[in-house]
Order: sequence, then structure tokens, then C-alpha cells
Amino acid sequence: MNPISFGVAYIEWHYSQAFGFILQMWIGAQRTTNKLFSIGDLLRTLFSPLLRIQERHEGRFDLAEYGSVMASNLIMRCVGAFIRIVLVVIGIVAWAMVFLAGLVFYVVWAAAPVVMIASFIYGCTFFI
Repeated sequence: MNPISFGVAYIEWHYSQAFGFILQMWIGAQRTTNKLFSIGDLLRTLFSPLLRIQERHEGRFDLAEYGSVMASNLIMRCVGAFIRIVLVVIGIVAWAMVFLAGLVFYVVWAAAPVVMIASFIYGCTFFI
């Protein structure tokens, strides 16, 4: 294979098949991030008690015990909501970072052959 036909075949692969592979990997990384943090499930169960820890009122009606159980359950729900909100924020930040990393990689991948050819033409002073 002569160098010109190899270069043409590489450029063809670089801008056709490779873009598709990179897009599939990028979408896979986004899906993995979504499944890892399960933001939808966290929002759906935002005010559920932490680790499903709840106290139950048992026996006859006692106002002090009823208030204690209610306060304990309210605290567990607030702690659960706080932890879920923190995880949602971390998940959104992670999703945004994966999105931006994929976007930067796509731009670098698209510019790589041009930069490589320009560096051969202009030498190392191209990067300084």
C-alpha cells in the first residue's frame, strides 16, 4: 500500500468509523454515569427515611411517645433528603464532567490530523 492511499484510508477511517465508535463510547459513559448515580430514583425517593430507618408507635396512645416517634421519623427523613440532595448534586457534576470530557475529546480527535500535518509542515515551533 503506498503512503498516499494509506493516508486517504486513515483519514476516511478517522472521520467516519472512529467518530461512530467514539460517540458510542461517549453515550455509554453517559449511561453508566446515569445508572451509577440514579438521579431519577434519588429524586423520586427524596423524602424517604434514610436507609428505611423508621420507628413505629406501638401500644396505647401516649402523646410523648407519639411526639418522639414523629420527631425521630422527621429527622430520618431530613437526613435522607440531605444525603440524597448531595448525591444528586455530585451526580449532576459527574454527568457534566463526562459530557465535557467527551466533547473535548471529540474536538481533539477532529483536529488531530490537521495538527499532525501542520506540525510536520511547520516543525516544532507550531506548538511553542
